Amino acid sequence: MRKKILGSIAAFAAGAASALGQGPGLPPPMPIGPGGSAGMPSAMEAMPNGPGMPAQGMGMGGPGMGMGMGMGGPGGGYGDPSGGMGGPPGGGMPGYPAGTHGQQSWTPPFTDPQGINSRLAPRAWVTFDYLLGFVKSQNAAFPFVTTSAPLAGGVLGNTSTYVLYAQGDLGLSSLNGARISGGFWTDEARRYGYYMSGFFTEFKSRTFETSSDASGQPLLARPFVNAATGNPDVLLVSFPTYLSGNVRVSNGTQVYGIEGGPMVNLYRSCPEDMCLWNLNLVTGFRYLDIREELHIDQSSTLVGNSTAAFDGKLYGAGAVIGLSDRFDTYNRFYGGQLGLNTEVRLNNWFLNATGKVAIGVVNQRMDISGTSTLQSPGSPNFSVIQAGLYANSTNNGRYSQDKFGVVPEVGVNLGYSFRSWLTASVGYNFLYLNSVVRPSEQYSTTINPSVVPLSAGYGANNGVVTPNPAGNTTDFFFQSINFTIAVRY
Repeated sequence: MRKKILGSIAAFAAGAASALGQGPGLPPPMPIGPGGSAGMPSAMEAMPNGPGMPAQGMGMGGPGMGMGMGMGGPGGGYGDPSGGMGGPPGGGMPGYPAGTHGQQSWTPPFTDPQGINSRLAPRAWVTFDYLLGFVKSQNAAFPFVTTSAPLAGGVLGNTSTYVLYAQGDLGLSSLNGARISGGFWTDEARRYGYYMSGFFTEFKSRTFETSSDASGQPLLARPFVNAATGNPDVLLVSFPTYLSGNVRVSNGTQVYGIEGGPMVNLYRSCPEDMCLWNLNLVTGFRYLDIREELHIDQSSTLVGNSTAAFDGKLYGAGAVIGLSDRFDTYNRFYGGQLGLNTEVRLNNWFLNATGKVAIGVVNQRMDISGTSTLQSPGSPNFSVIQAGLYANSTNNGRYSQDKFGVVPEVGVNLGYSFRSWLTASVGYNFLYLNSVVRPSEQYSTTINPSVVPLSAGYGANNGVVTPNPAGNTTDFFFQSINFTIAVRY
């Protein structure tokens, strides 16, 4: 059998050689190219640029007809003379080198047919914001000023006693502020860059002030709890035919901060897409500063034949006695920050949103000082004692502590592109700090009369110990409505 098969192969070969020898001279068969088939030039051979731009697949047709299912290497893509449909890693529009994640950079020649150029990623930008801000109000759990009929003495709990200020909180209406931000991409593909932003608000205060007439009408009093008796008590500011006086309570807040660091573009849609959006990772450092104060000042003048105590001595009509309590707090946060920023554009409109969180330390400082003064009739000199009502020898001084801090922030803006370099938007921003010291939390309303210079028992050691709450912490937030103008290049 094997001899028969070998004989058939030999006969077939001899016949083929005879046929080739009888016909006219034909060109030798064309070699099979890497991407073509027998008798047809390969896609590589058909390309004007020659070898070096490989394409694999089903090469159909000769030169000029490079319609194939090619997997493009460097240079492959739309517009390639070979006709190959480019894929990763070399896919992309002409002039748009692929980014690190397969997206294309936003660089010319793409332009917005409307002339807005909203489809181009800016190389650098600066934004200016006006902030209409609101802060969490300070707590006012205990009233500062009361009034009543003379027999009630302004003491809390008596029938005719009425709270003049404040019942509930020490809220501010709003704060004016501003923010300036900027950034730039360091590479042509707009992948890696840096940003920086800083904001501040005005120092906004809220003030309550009231006074009696020259005869001491109406009665004004500052309530507290007497630590020696455990009962409600008052420090009189005015009393009919006895004292005339006035009292002023003010609280204020200011917020400012700065942040900045590297940023990385994680995703950016192609410029030819109808709806454009991008996603950026922002990192870096954040500093936040919150300054607040609570000041209570009173002044009383003795009238008629009345007398009053100061520093353990009695003084008569015409003497002017003043008292001041001052609580100032400073919260300074330092920490590292991580967040995401995204923007969606549709024609001239855009919506962007940001979420960030910073983790670090809050340095908290409290300055507490109380002062009592006396000016005798006909004397230009003042006697001064470093003690007030809420700020006295039990808590006067400067206190400092460090706490763990977390600062999350979210914001959203809706805007419109007027020109390729000019946009405007309106939005909302919310910033939170988990641990702060606030003035209204730094004193006790339970007072030992022996530490108040206006008390008849001032300086007596009655053995009563009162708490010092300096260092009490709470949380804080700042929210704002933003009106933004952005210039980009």
